[in-house]
Amino acid sequence: MLIINQFNVISKIEAKMLAQDWVMTFDFVVTPFGQCLMACYDKQICYFAFCNDDEGLALVQLQKYWSNVTFSEAQQSMQPLANLIFSLSTNASVNLLATGTVFQASVWQKLLEIPVGLTVSYQHIANQLKNPRATRAVGSAIGNNPLAYIIPCHRIICSSGKLGGYRWGVATKNSLLMYERQHVA
Repeated sequence: MLIINQFNVISKIEAKMLAQDWVMTFDFVVTPFGQCLMACYDKQICYFAFCNDDEGLALVQLQKYWSNVTFSEAQQSMQPLANLIFSLSTNASVNLLATGTVFQASVWQKLLEIPVGLTVSYQHIANQLKNPRATRAVGSAIGNNPLAYIIPCHRIICSSGKLGGYRWGVATKNSLLMYERQHVA
């Protein structure tokens, strides 16, 4: 199971100021659910996205998300780290870094609290944030999650029980949920 040691969210303004001196490494890794683009800086995972075999688009999206960063292809494969991320039987700890608003950070933090194998609704997250009218804002924050699977936005469903949308496709969302349910003891 993945343990988040540290999760830092900085604003876009902070990222522009800080990140201009950063060199972020990236690698394309294989997961049980397809290829992903992973990027890290200073022992922190900063980006993890399913790329559906479109590496060029994935790199453009990474560069857009971390706009002031210099990128370098990883000298060592990040595959072992990706394997740990998807291992539900081995405890692995990671540090995360993202950019976002205070509201997005609060939503992403709530997502990290959802146990493996369970799902909750957008409304549930809005209620947890003591802002029950914020379901659309919650959905928007979830849609901007830069750390697919690690921040488990796939565990959010509609109040009706339907899966709803997913940035990387509903089929991937369904596969992720089935995988977790099969591996929960």
